Amino acid sequence: MSLRDPAANVPLADFLDREQIEQRVLVLNAAYGHAALRAGYARGRELGATHVVFTHLDEVAQWGGLWDYLIDGGLEPLFLATGPSLTGECEDDVFDALTRRTLPVVHESAPAVNGEFPGRPPDHEIRFLSGGLLGFLVGLLTSWLLDHSADRVLLDGAVGCLAGAMLFRWFWTIVLAGLRDTVVARYRASLVTPPRPPCRTRPNEKL
Repeated sequence: MSLRDPAANVPLADFLDREQIEQRVLVLNAAYGHAALRAGYARGRELGATHVVFTHLDEVAQWGGLWDYLIDGGLEPLFLATGPSLTGECEDDVFDALTRRTLPVVHESAPAVNGEFPGRPPDHEIRFLSGGLLGFLVGLLTSWLLDHSADRVLLDGAVGCLAGAMLFRWFWTIVLAGLRDTVVARYRASLVTPPRPPCRTRPNEKL
């Protein structure tokens, strides 16, 4: 499959049509650059691809770029390959895997494994402590401006710290859940709406 010359792909498209191959899987290396992935995705759609598979995701630190292909286009994702082997080193539920990696939401009901919750981002402590610090400063400053005693100022700061940490964590979970629902809606809408059939032209063929 040629990425630069669509006309070079015409014989391949003719072969697929002639053999009546209806299920066509496009395999893309997710470690490639954005331009190469976009070009490969476009050529695959021109060849009538119906499904897409992304490989080498163990070499990709940020998976967020894959949302463009799930939301954008009409190719159904089959799985994500996360290792050199396709037996066991893959994610069958593509949407759930991307959501865990890019929009992590901590579920309190999820069982902890080695003291950590599945899907919890490594910097969750930073968000929790940031809310606590903000609450502590607000409570401390408010109590001090009201001319409370020193022990009362510290007590109000401690209460504000606890309240700020819990509220900030709750608010962060609500925001991520809203983003997740929005992505789900757009992704499902892209699957319902069929893509426009591509227009293939042969070399030296006039429209």
